[in-house]
Amino acid sequence: MELKAIKNKYTGEIWKKSNTNHSGSVGGEWKVGLGKGNIPTKSNKITVSGTGIILKINK
Repeated sequence: MELKAIKNKYTGEIWKKSNTNHSGSVGGEWKVGLGKGNIPTKSNKITVSGTGIILKINK
């Protein structure tokens, strides 16, 4: 089951819960699309830990 993307109403960023947790972070990982209104894709995303730390930027 794929989770619905969540849009930040203040910044326009689109967040999506990751299916993986390679970092072992509490709360899992989130993928954020690059730029306002863009959904995260395999090659264009920011990976954020469940505690809010930026883990990786793909662009």
